[in-house]
Amino acid sequence: MGYVPVPGSRGNQVFPVGPSIPIGYDEFGFRAAPAPPSLDQSTQTVLALGCSYTHGDACAAEDTYCYQLSQMIHAKVMNAGRSGYGLAGMLLMAQEYIPEYKPSFVIMQFSPWLVSRSLTLYLPGYGLHLPVPYFVTGFDAAVSVHPAAFVPKNVNFDAFRSTPFGSSDFAAFFMKALPLFAYNDVNDLAVHLKAHLGLLSLPSGEPSALIRNAYMQVAALCRKNGSRLIILKIGEWCHAQYDPRQLREIEDIPDALLVDADQVLCSHLSAMTYEAYAREYVHWRGDPPRIVDPHPNKLAHSLIAQALSNAIRGTDKN
Repeated sequence: MGYVPVPGSRGNQVFPVGPSIPIGYDEFGFRAAPAPPSLDQSTQTVLALGCSYTHGDACAAEDTYCYQLSQMIHAKVMNAGRSGYGLAGMLLMAQEYIPEYKPSFVIMQFSPWLVSRSLTLYLPGYGLHLPVPYFVTGFDAAVSVHPAAFVPKNVNFDAFRSTPFGSSDFAAFFMKALPLFAYNDVNDLAVHLKAHLGLLSLPSGEPSALIRNAYMQVAALCRKNGSRLIILKIGEWCHAQYDPRQLREIEDIPDALLVDADQVLCSHLSAMTYEAYAREYVHWRGDPPRIVDPHPNKLAHSLIAQALSNAIRGTDKN
């Protein structure tokens, strides 16, 4: 799957203003949160697949839509959202987790950027090149998921949590990190060489076709394992630029429920502008207040959770 969280690990998401947010993972690699009360083996389970919007970047675990949904429907919700993931990585998680856990419901995020992240070798925007799974389309139009070009190296920096800041501490940290950069550079060079020699299949495929293929595969997995697929549509804000062809593909997935989080969030705004959206739904800190993170905040997650709860309760009535 490329980079994955270390089960049982703990850390913090830091911001330019204000306190950090604890981030932790349980023994299965799902984002850790307080367990909902009064759960037993007969309780329904929910698996949520997505990127940082599902993971809940900049939110405490108990503020994410996954945890709030668990409280609303008294179910165990497994938060498999992973920051930076694309559709190919989500599909690999679905192929592993749905047969293993056989959840009652599978929430699969749909956002404009997920397919584009699956048509590249590396996740952009980080100091290191983070290899990611990607789609490859064959001459016969068959779509497959190619594993990440190399396996990222895991380096444990826990010892530096309690060391005093200073030049010697930085030097020790740098020496610890140096092999990670060297490992990344050597493997990056090998990837480019393989690609140049034609020994590595490169990302390819028409985005709309890839989207249909991925969500159809997940829908089939759900049917086979007794799960109900819920597609959660959410963009960067209410007027996110969706390709109409891609929207038609997710609207036409058999047996899937479509929850339009964009519409839900927009319905509570006083004006249909990004300024109004940001004022309500992103993370502000400081005096004067400023945006420290553009991901959905607790209020946005609460509204999304309510929409998902309504959809799930609607299936119970049917």
